[in-house]
Amino acid sequence: MALTNEDLQAINSLLEPIRNEIKSIELTLENETNRNIQIIAEGHLDLVHKLDDALKVENEKEMLLLRVNHLEDLLAMSQLLDVKLDARLKPMENDIKSIKDEQTRINLIIENDIQHDINILVENYVPAAKRYQDATAQIQAIQADIEIMKKIISDHSEKLKKIS
Repeated sequence: MALTNEDLQAINSLLEPIRNEIKSIELTLENETNRNIQIIAEGHLDLVHKLDDALKVENEKEMLLLRVNHLEDLLAMSQLLDVKLDARLKPMENDIKSIKDEQTRINLIIENDIQHDINILVENYVPAAKRYQDATAQIQAIQADIEIMKKIISDHSEKLKKIS
């Protein structure tokens, strides 16, 4: 099922609020969570520098755990957004299917009914137009004859008036 430009624009306009929500979440993460994580990490690093080299491995482990926790949070947010997006896309998919079904129905009506009626009109119009075209010359000849007859009758009427 290929999507048209209009479909993509409609999807894009529906995705815009989601994008804004993602940006808001990212800003929250950057401004609060990441800052807090950074503060904790900096404090932790100061303590680690004072410890033996043996504790260096433990520090790296904790940093990785912080990253994993951060990534898990991002994954949870991503899954939540996927659910919201799916909920919004499903009605749109149904609407698109409905529009396509209606378009198919209209195309069938055009093909089966309207095109047939147009063909019948064309079949009848062409011979009628030919008859009218042929009759036009006859009508013009008749009109010319009537004009001549009017003049002759008028002349005869004057002659009859003079005689009487």
